[in-house]
Amino acid sequence: MAACYLAVIFRHHTGLEIEPAILGLALTFLIQLAGLFQWTVRQSAEAENQLISVERILEFAGLDAEKNLDTIEPPLEVLEVDEEWPKEGGIIFENVKAKYRPTLDYALKGISFEIKGGEKVGVVGRTGSGKSTLLQCIMRLPDVVEGLMSVDGTDTARVPLRTFRKKFAVIPQTPTLFNVSLRDNLDPFAEFDEIQIWKALETVQMKDVIEGLGEGLDFMLSSGGGNFSVGQRQLLCLSRAILTKSKVLIMDESAANVDQLTDTKLQEAVKTVFAGSTVISIAHRLESIVEYDKILVLGAGEVLEYGAPAELLNDKEGAFFGMVQETGKETSAELHRRAKLGRGEK
Repeated sequence: MAACYLAVIFRHHTGLEIEPAILGLALTFLIQLAGLFQWTVRQSAEAENQLISVERILEFAGLDAEKNLDTIEPPLEVLEVDEEWPKEGGIIFENVKAKYRPTLDYALKGISFEIKGGEKVGVVGRTGSGKSTLLQCIMRLPDVVEGLMSVDGTDTARVPLRTFRKKFAVIPQTPTLFNVSLRDNLDPFAEFDEIQIWKALETVQMKDVIEGLGEGLDFMLSSGGGNFSVGQRQLLCLSRAILTKSKVLIMDESAANVDQLTDTKLQEAVKTVFAGSTVISIAHRLESIVEYDKILVLGAGEVLEYGAPAELLNDKEGAFFGMVQETGKETSAELHRRAKLGRGEK
């Protein structure tokens, strides 16, 4: 608008008589130029955003590859385990320290505890206490780990990773599904027959849902399993864990992104299928683990408390007691009641 006014006012003061047609053409170009500037800025911003993906790919390409899955670095020697290992599922941590990079501080600072075979253990703690790091240590994911971790008396550092990780069932916090058929998602290595897969789906109450899709186990999942809700995806991950028939189940806040009904289905399936297995669960809801055999309370990478829920709740100065009290008067009373029932008290 200002350019139009200035062009009319000063057209007689430039020393040249400007034709109206030329003036109109100039104003047209000026309007187009303003739009071109906006388009240029938008394109530069989008290009910068897209280049972030390139930056991440280059960064990941430069990461050190994981250690060989089938060998053990000296001076340790490879320890061969039989097909039935672990038979009991007992886990021992002795002064375990862990950090994600050699230059970083320790995320776990010398923790020690013992989980007997078949026990159900809930892991609780504030944000940054080391809960997820603990489970990652069990799966031997951090770069730097010191101390002894043993399963059924076997030093896990001496078992090749490929063999070791197949012995554990894991339900992650974020359900992981791939853009392949349902059968390939549940049985990626083609180790189970169709009857076993359907039985696992029936256990997590997903059989009717899959049958209703019309294609059965050949149903193709979209990227990330977008065909299903978050709760259904988590139940599919549980059915995949059920197929492994492992003596050790690891649950990393598996109920964090699901509703109460799905959480109840998860807990019921775990109690049924993994009744004789060792279960280690990071708790998002205290209701999920208050009836477990033991509670492990972490804080700043250290063990604050470890024992039966009822015993920990008897200590009014304890960390677990404080967490329960923060849930509110009614919920706290219910948690106390369930902890006593889980111990067999009245």
